Amino acid sequence: MTPQERQLVAELFDRLASLEPEPRDPDAERVIAEGFRRAPHAGYALVQTVLVQDEALKRANARIEELEAKLAGEAPREQKGGKRGAIVFEQSLQIARRHPEIRRDAADRKIAAADIFDGIDLCGS
Repeated sequence: MTPQERQLVAELFDRLASLEPEPRDPDAERVIAEGFRRAPHAGYALVQTVLVQDEALKRANARIEELEAKLAGEAPREQKGGKRGAIVFEQSLQIARRHPEIRRDAADRKIAAADIFDGIDLCGS
């Protein structure tokens, strides 16, 4: 794990810690707890998923702002997310390539972000 990846994970958990006082749905907590009993290491994949989706949302938002600026005749703003987000994004894409069930699951739920993985050659072939 690089220092940048460590920072992204730390920032994610800082955000999650701020939600600790919020009320929770007891039924949802039971279902989540059952899921962690069945897949005790799911937290790892969940963190990766959140980081990839955060980066995808930043890129999508930057693209929207760019297109809106173009329509309004303004100069586009600099893309958010930066190098460290791109590093985690690319590494997570590589993991998703090795585990196609991640893409299938997203597609089954009709998540448009699943298209991110199609047509990207991460192996350099």
